[in-house]
Amino acid sequence: MATETLLPADRASVQEMSRRMGEPAWLTELRLEALDAAARLDLPKLEKTRLERWNIDAYGRYQETSAVESAADLPAEALRYVVAESPNNLVVQRNSGAAFRKLADDLAKRGVIFTDFATAVREHEDLVKPYFMSVVRADEHRLSALHAALFTGGVFLYVPKNVTVEEPLQALFITDDSGAAFSPHILIVAESGSSVTYVDNVISAGEGGAPLVHNSITEIVCKPGASVRYASVHHLGRETTDLSWRRARLDNDARVEWIIGEMNAGDTVSDTHTILQGTGSSSEAKVICVGTGDQKLNITTRAVHFGKKIAERHADPGGHARRSDGDHQRHHQDRERRNRRERRTDRARADAVAARARRRESDAVDRRG
Repeated sequence: MATETLLPADRASVQEMSRRMGEPAWLTELRLEALDAAARLDLPKLEKTRLERWNIDAYGRYQETSAVESAADLPAEALRYVVAESPNNLVVQRNSGAAFRKLADDLAKRGVIFTDFATAVREHEDLVKPYFMSVVRADEHRLSALHAALFTGGVFLYVPKNVTVEEPLQALFITDDSGAAFSPHILIVAESGSSVTYVDNVISAGEGGAPLVHNSITEIVCKPGASVRYASVHHLGRETTDLSWRRARLDNDARVEWIIGEMNAGDTVSDTHTILQGTGSSSEAKVICVGTGDQKLNITTRAVHFGKKIAERHADPGGHARRSDGDHQRHHQDRERRNRRERRTDRARADAVAARARRRESDAVDRRG
């Protein structure tokens, strides 16, 4: 007998959230279609991880965020993550929405866009709409569909053709109200020949609180010859379940570098995935995680190869403050290829042994004859 999937929201609440955020009709419709899909889709199948046993339904409700005049007005616990005393390139999200954003004038004059996602949808719809949920599809599994339906806030970064951004651009995502939805979407589009470094911190301010799900998606689009360095460190509390899906799609000669730090106290899924679509594209991933107590961790990095003359390098030293009783999974495409090569070598060796045996048997028959 089929079982009905209970979702953390209904169509009416999704429509109301989209209305309150002033979203265009196409985005409201996308949210509703994704919610309908979530009811039909299964949870993602992760190795040695039973997500159905996790607390993955506490999404909270969208709550409007009050903006602050400067970064100095942010919670004290958050200020230590800001990389400069007077940051010129910073976007801050507090709970469900943007609290602060600033971009240096010289970058804005060169066509760089770095803003919160809601503002990007209103002011740069022509750049957001073609790429949103194109690298990670809403219909891949139930959690990607729920993200598309329920995401709140995020960042949009656009770098024009042949523009090099020297200074890192930083985003800070803060949750200090477990009743407020906190599932940002990060979309980075790097045009041909461009280069940029993006850094973010995802943190819990304060202690305790009710359970909360942070279900975020990062999409990176690297056009030919573009280079993106993406660094992200998560410090979420014990009551927050962190589900982070990161994916980059690379054209010819494009490059992405992932630097990921998973320092959460709660259960964590961290999936970092590169699609090496173009010839000469390359990726590198460095992942560090620290697990504690009975925390469950599923840490995955992988690359899928389509283009020729590609390169990838993965390093993921897992550090533990004390041993985590949960599963800590690390999967690597290069290891899978190495295993396939070894299996092919084993088969070839077995075939050669069998061929020599047949020749010896044939020679013995000839001598007897």
